[in-house]
Amino acid sequence: MQMSKRIGFACAMAGFSRKGLATALGVSYWSVCKYLDGSRIPPPDVVAQIAEVTGVSTDYLLGRTDNPIPPSAVQENDQDIAFWLRSTGDLSAADRKQLLDFADWLRSRPPKGVTRKKRD
Repeated sequence: MQMSKRIGFACAMAGFSRKGLATALGVSYWSVCKYLDGSRIPPPDVVAQIAEVTGVSTDYLLGRTDNPIPPSAVQENDQDIAFWLRSTGDLSAADRKQLLDFADWLRSRPPKGVTRKKRD
């Protein structure tokens, strides 16, 4: 996958529009458009910024790995989750999005034993 597509995927997963990404990076809207259409490769410092604001690794953006999750995001005691993350490389972008949406849903639930008040 090209860097432009990886940047687009990372932006979509983080909920950034082109304009929103440009603002977050402190670059012009047109620079972001060129990064996303592949006509321009962002400089290394911008690649690092994109990774930081979208929550993916620079290795993912550079094509060194197909796993967008930065290694520091996986704790050592989460070996089963780490295995799962490594095994998602052959999934489509849509399937990965579904997995991430499900993980977000799981995190949004209240902890066990805590009930939310019903609205009247």
